[in-house]
Amino acid sequence: MKYIILIFLPFLLFSCTSLKTKGTCNDEIAYPSKIVTKVAIKPFSNKPSFYYVAESWVVFISPEDMGSYLGLFDIKNKELPSYKLINKIKSDLDLTENKDLLQYNFETWDYGILIESLVIALAKKGQVSVIAPGGTSLEFITSVEHNEAYSNYTVVHAGEDGVNSMLFERDCIAD
Repeated sequence: MKYIILIFLPFLLFSCTSLKTKGTCNDEIAYPSKIVTKVAIKPFSNKPSFYYVAESWVVFISPEDMGSYLGLFDIKNKELPSYKLINKIKSDLDLTENKDLLQYNFETWDYGILIESLVIALAKKGQVSVIAPGGTSLEFITSVEHNEAYSNYTVVHAGEDGVNSMLFERDCIAD
């Protein structure tokens, strides 16, 4: 019996450790993972803000938070959609009423994904307010980053992980 255990021990160890395959979409030495982060967000303010409708929730971003975040970018190529969008939003920072971020997308359809990426980035930093259906201001969101072999993506949930998915961004798709 002792010899049977010794023979099967290496097989058992190998089979238990080889369940995770190495490599994700943009990092061939990382292991697939799911990173869940609960993020406290700002309470709703009646001050004029940028807003984005995400499913049944409305995400509000103050002009101050938007300006601070956009100030981090130094894009030199004036032909890129990201350069144009950032400058359009910066020119509107002195809001007198709420402004729908999707209005920028109507000028050119290149901006839709950039706008959602911007909203997700600010949500992950806690620099948003979220109003739920019925008008309740949320206290937190949950960011879930999925790193897998053939794609990496982020899902932002209104509340707990797995409930009320409101924003989605694909970060990487492998060939």
